[in-house]
Amino acid sequence: MQHRTALTLEDLRLLLENPDPVKVSIYMPTHRRGPETQQDSIRFKNLLAQAKEELQSRGMRDVDSFLKPAADLQGDPAFWNFMDTGLALFRSESMFMALKLPLEFVDLAAINDRFHLKQVFPYFRGSGHFYMLALSDNDVRLYRCTRYGSEEIEVDGMPKSMSEALWHDENEKTHTEVGPGRNVRADRRMVFFYSGGADANFTENTKTRFLKEVDRRLHEFLRDKRAPLLLAGVEEVLPVYKAANTYPYLLDAIVTGNPDRVDPENLRKRAWEIVEPIFTRKVQENRDRFAQFLGTGLASDRLEAVATAAYYGRVDALFVARGVRVWGRIDNDTQVMEIHGAYQPGDQDLLDYAAAWTLLKGGAVYALPPGEIPGGGQIAAVFRF
Repeated sequence: MQHRTALTLEDLRLLLENPDPVKVSIYMPTHRRGPETQQDSIRFKNLLAQAKEELQSRGMRDVDSFLKPAADLQGDPAFWNFMDTGLALFRSESMFMALKLPLEFVDLAAINDRFHLKQVFPYFRGSGHFYMLALSDNDVRLYRCTRYGSEEIEVDGMPKSMSEALWHDENEKTHTEVGPGRNVRADRRMVFFYSGGADANFTENTKTRFLKEVDRRLHEFLRDKRAPLLLAGVEEVLPVYKAANTYPYLLDAIVTGNPDRVDPENLRKRAWEIVEPIFTRKVQENRDRFAQFLGTGLASDRLEAVATAAYYGRVDALFVARGVRVWGRIDNDTQVMEIHGAYQPGDQDLLDYAAAWTLLKGGAVYALPPGEIPGGGQIAAVFRF
């Protein structure tokens, strides 16, 4: 059973690709504390009753057993004492996920063969996402951040600290002993040298080479991404990294302080104050790009074209109408789409489909009121190519 306060892109992928035939999605606003939390529990009970009635009408047997993980939450006072702004719950035969998120949800109990996901999209991109690289001599961490939260990202091969400084050696292919208790671990690309501890007196040359290796590994990870990168760390390290940096979207502004001693959430909040104006400008820039490229093949407001482009990773920026559903079907292999005027068994929300695949392929999604979508429709996109 998962009760969490953060949603990751991997979670989104699991929800999108879940193969179970029956899926329950429940959304509701909640209160952080106080007597209103009791009303939250009652509201949840009512939404759960709606889901139960719908499942029974569809002929599901043993509905109570299916919904038991959710029903257990309704009777758990501790769960309701520590809420956020909204609760999202997803249930299928193989999955149960309850998320306390800082989003204002609209009451919904939806039963379908796909999870309803549109209400969680703002968590990822409605106000932008960025990367934060926390640097000190003792630790190197990369975070993927939004206005609402952060997740630490593991970057393949990126050194974790100055005491594991990476030295390139294309010709080194064997393990070598370099002294009592000190091992060199090598492959065909690099050698790890372990120094005696974090208090070692590193030379500026060693520090530069170390940070260049951090940049090289980070550049490989960010190769096809365009999100802003913000540095957080001690002042003596950050200028050296900036000199080594090759990622074109590194911001000039920095968050100063030793990240070893500061809570990551505090770092994220300080970083968001820096990047929020950038994302506000970005929305308008993407509006302008849509107007500029419409009719050239690099932008579209046709759902069929946008959904296909999203699936194949062509969508750079997507505008989608909040609170609107377009029912239909789409075949992932052929990308043949059917749009229906009303829900039919087996349908999915095609706006959800386009938005989810845009996010998973690294694009930006802006969920806006229907009247604010460029072109005046329900969806609009700017393509990468």
